[in-house]
Amino acid sequence: MGACQYVKDLVPKKTTDDIQPEMANPEWAPNIDPQMLAVVEQLGKYGTPPLHTLSPAQARMAPSPTDAVMNLLQRYNIHPSPANVDVSQQVIPGNTEEGLLVRIYTPKSGNGPFPVIVYYHGGGWVIAGLDVYEPSAMALAEKSEAIVISVSYRQAPENPFPAAHEDAFAAYNWALGNAGDINGDPQNVAVAGESAGGNLAVATALMAKDRSVRLNPKLTVQQPAVG
Repeated sequence: MGACQYVKDLVPKKTTDDIQPEMANPEWAPNIDPQMLAVVEQLGKYGTPPLHTLSPAQARMAPSPTDAVMNLLQRYNIHPSPANVDVSQQVIPGNTEEGLLVRIYTPKSGNGPFPVIVYYHGGGWVIAGLDVYEPSAMALAEKSEAIVISVSYRQAPENPFPAAHEDAFAAYNWALGNAGDINGDPQNVAVAGESAGGNLAVATALMAKDRSVRLNPKLTVQQPAVG
């Protein structure tokens, strides 16, 4: 076993830097990161028809950038270390009878109570979901040492505006009242999101202001006294 391990240690370990595209940088992105271009190429290999030609249900079944990344890692035999977080799910009160599904990522390091981030995934309010954006939520929880609550909000066109925004606000409101139950700090709750989820995060903050819901006191900017 010792000799086998010695030989294994001599073999250079592959990293994501080893992932390289097959073609030169395109004109539309002359400075694109080579790993990102490899992901774009992998997406093209799936042969998915343009999303605008698909129904919402069909588009949701199409391979995602997350699928492309996972396929590339497998092809190059790269095995990233798992995120140092615990994962759980809950159905919280929402705007429908079945409630609102959230996935909670809790750092394994530290004892808490942790800051809490209510996170909204992207997808143009139509596609994607908790699984597609799980790498982002996991990384956010691990790097920020905060609990991340990823929200499975209702999507269009089945659920038109403002369904997604009302779900986003409901999740934030739930976090304020229940952070302590998940080892979070109810006085330190923030919102974040990617793409369409960024819109939901900003809208949630505005809705909280308009509806006189407590904002994060640790993020509130104090204006200097005048006079």
